[in-house]
Amino acid sequence: MTFALTFNHRRAKPKPTKSLPKLLDHTCFVLVHGDSTNPSMWSEWVLQLPIVTHADNANGAHFTKARAARSQLDVVLLALQTQLRGVDRERIDRITLVRFSPGKLDAHDNLRQAFKHVLDATCVWICCGNEDFNRRAIGKYDDQLLGTGKVTCHYEQTTHETNKRLQGIQIRLRLAASSR
Repeated sequence: MTFALTFNHRRAKPKPTKSLPKLLDHTCFVLVHGDSTNPSMWSEWVLQLPIVTHADNANGAHFTKARAARSQLDVVLLALQTQLRGVDRERIDRITLVRFSPGKLDAHDNLRQAFKHVLDATCVWICCGNEDFNRRAIGKYDDQLLGTGKVTCHYEQTTHETNKRLQGIQIRLRLAASSR
C-alpha cells in the first residue's frame, strides 16, 4: 500500500533543492615573524571557518535572519574559544576579516554588514575570553575595543586561490610586539 501526498486533490510535487555551496575547511594556523619556538613572539593567528556571509539587507523573515545571526555568533565564538587558547588576547591590536566567495559585496557598506556578527563574536572573545557575557548587550564589546582605538578592524574579500567557488571566512588576529 502506498500513500500519495495530495492537496486539493492534486498530487504534491517535491520542491527542487538548492545545491549547497562549496565551503572552506576549518583550519587554524599561525604566521610567524621571528622566533618560531616562543609562542609569545608569534605575530599573527589565522582562523579559517566554513561560514557563508551575506549582506543582511535581503528580504526575509525576521526569525530566519535572527537564527542565522545567532548561529554565526555561536560558531565563531566556539571556534575562537577552542582553537585559540594560547593567544594573549590583550596583545591583539588588529582584526582582519576576509570573505572568500565567488561574488563581491560593496566594500564600504555590505561587507561590513555581512561581518557584523563575526566581529561581535571576535570582540566578545577578546574582552571576555571563556567567561560568561551578556547576550543582550553584544554590541557593547566592539565599542569597548574599536571605539577606544585599542584594536583596529579591516575588511577584505577575495576568491580562493585554488578553487574560485569555495566560500568561507578568515579571521586574522595580529598581535602587538609587547603587552599594552
